[in-house]
Amino acid sequence: MKTTLTLVLNKALEQLEYSGQISGLSVPSLKRCRDRCHGDYMTNVALILAGHCHMTAWQLASLIIHAMPVHPWIDRCEPAGPGFINCFMTSTARSDIIRGMLTDGQCVGENASRLLVEPASFDAVIPYIRYAYTRTHSVITQWQGVGANQDEWLGSSELDMLTGPVDLALLALVCYYPDIMSDAITMNSSVMVLDYLYELANETHCYYNAIQLQAGSKQSSLARLCVLKAVRQVLHNGLQWLGMLAPESM
Repeated sequence: MKTTLTLVLNKALEQLEYSGQISGLSVPSLKRCRDRCHGDYMTNVALILAGHCHMTAWQLASLIIHAMPVHPWIDRCEPAGPGFINCFMTSTARSDIIRGMLTDGQCVGENASRLLVEPASFDAVIPYIRYAYTRTHSVITQWQGVGANQDEWLGSSELDMLTGPVDLALLALVCYYPDIMSDAITMNSSVMVLDYLYELANETHCYYNAIQLQAGSKQSSLARLCVLKAVRQVLHNGLQWLGMLAPESM
């Protein structure tokens, strides 16, 4: 998602510079929004360029948003605060990311050089992540044992059925994994991956406590099964990348 947003924002900035509406360019820096009400990612590029362009950051943010080309992964972008740009991704983006995870059987970074984590530093964290993995694997196995449809493509096409805050929180978090891995590889940081996996494990445990997985329509059940398969894949790949085992039972 970050790569897509960066490309679209760069095109908007280049167009504005070409038309003479702004001068000077800056590579957009994108950060994940912790509060989903504010979108998926935010950037401060308007704040950085505003003074050089002789306009307020809010005015420049609005100008950049207006110049952004349409993209099927971007739902909308909004100016916020003193001049940030909040970006909201579409369900198409999430469906494509989930499908990629499940179809390829691996995620970004799977074949990159692995970073070994200091075992003594994370004695409490790794078992918690492993438990989330084994618990998710067990739930998926039991669910499929009662005849649940195993077609990931069908489940991923039903993600629009997940509208509750708990569903959306887990769905959004698992979709951040490719970006997290890309940043971790660039920064040579195993801690970044470990922190993310711990956050995902915690969100997954909360999910089980808050959701009746097979409640509601068949479509929503298939969508939840698809999300849980993506969670399992991410936890498995993340642990492997850190040089850790991902046991199916504990």
